[in-house]
Amino acid sequence: MALRVVSNYLRLPKKTFQIIDTLAYHAKSLYNVGLYNVRQHSATHRENRAILQGIRPDLTSGVEVLVGSYLPYTRKKDSPFKEYSTYVQSKENENYGLLHSDAAQQTLKSVEEAYKSYFELLALYRNGQLEDRPGSPKYLPKDGRFKLAFPRAHLAIRGRFVTLGMSHKFRKQHGLTGKELTFPIPPCIKPHQIREVTILPVNNGMAYKIEFCYRVPTQPHPLDPDQYLAIDLGLNNFATMVDTATGAAVILDGKRIKSINRWYNKENAWLQSIKDKQGIGGITKRQARLLKRRDCQIEEAMNRYVTWVVDYALQHRIGTVVLPRWDGIKDKINHGKRGNQNFVQIPYHKFRRKLKSTCEQYGIRFDDSHSEAYTSQVDALNLDPIRKPPYGRKRRVKRGLYQSALGTLINADVNGALNHARKVAGDSVVPRIIGSGRVNRPVRIRTTFEPSPFAQIKVQPCAPQGAPVASPLR
Repeated sequence: MALRVVSNYLRLPKKTFQIIDTLAYHAKSLYNVGLYNVRQHSATHRENRAILQGIRPDLTSGVEVLVGSYLPYTRKKDSPFKEYSTYVQSKENENYGLLHSDAAQQTLKSVEEAYKSYFELLALYRNGQLEDRPGSPKYLPKDGRFKLAFPRAHLAIRGRFVTLGMSHKFRKQHGLTGKELTFPIPPCIKPHQIREVTILPVNNGMAYKIEFCYRVPTQPHPLDPDQYLAIDLGLNNFATMVDTATGAAVILDGKRIKSINRWYNKENAWLQSIKDKQGIGGITKRQARLLKRRDCQIEEAMNRYVTWVVDYALQHRIGTVVLPRWDGIKDKINHGKRGNQNFVQIPYHKFRRKLKSTCEQYGIRFDDSHSEAYTSQVDALNLDPIRKPPYGRKRRVKRGLYQSALGTLINADVNGALNHARKVAGDSVVPRIIGSGRVNRPVRIRTTFEPSPFAQIKVQPCAPQGAPVASPLR
């Protein structure tokens, strides 16, 4: 079984929007309460820890439980320190009573998840795997909003609609019936598949999204794990792919995403200039609508890319997709002001996450065990070792064109994809791919291209002279 998520923006009447906005505000306040309790516990017992362990070494294990680095969400019922938990110390807060019990508990669990992530990052920093020291979780803004998560256990599902619960105290305080938060289930989801429903604030509560997390069965296909699809990510060429099954090279065009970001930057800069002249701070409603449109377009493009890659792999029975890691590459990029802006705004991590999830659903192995270092500089056709090349040797005769030591001209991104395949499958796959004769001429695919109605007009054959000509629009 695999978990999937469907996300949609909510178009709400004024009353429903105010209900969700108020609940998200209480969730923010409860999150800050839980974070405050964790911080106070840590500050109170940090000094006592060394003193108690020095006085009573035999109580070391008990001290570890009592004065841990953070309060857990809850403890076992038979624990002598069960009152030292975020749940026990926060459930008496008024914000807890105004939220549904499920949403309130999920909010407090988010505090624990934030601290667990912080400690994991701190361990990586101490091991030298992170350059910058991570900061501890911060309080949310006073006028901020937080997500509302509702697990499957207490969701009211009737037909194709789901109703989210509200506490009795909140309904009585605002004169509600409890059926105001009723939303339709997306057509692609069966009601029994739903595991969780989450409402997320966008732009600090200017808009809200609803996410349906549902479980679908895996769909294994008869694939060959020894067939590889290597992917090299880029800018204009968003994804350059080379496979060992057919030996073909395919380029997924990325100019559409680049165009979307350029248009957004242009419009946002114009709106920002007006704000600066008028002394307006924060994000305006018009900027929020602009950002929403851009995010939806990018999300659609990522979904199309992932769908095309997975369909291609299934069609040719490719069992392994190879995509190298890009750890911290956006932090170290130095391609100039315009080049950096074009590059850092493309969500490569989102594409990687979506591709990995979809591959798991269809039984395709996703391999990201290697880095991209030196793969664009090493000659793949000549089977050069993948390491830093000698100083002064340059193989790129033009932008995007790589000249092999064998004298062959090849697309530079295709050369990088071949080196990715070599890192995982070895050098034996390169002669097999080159022998197909299809590597030198990669095919460009525009998955985000939407033809206009006039581009779909069928051309009529020429009529004899003097005969009436039918209109192609009829």
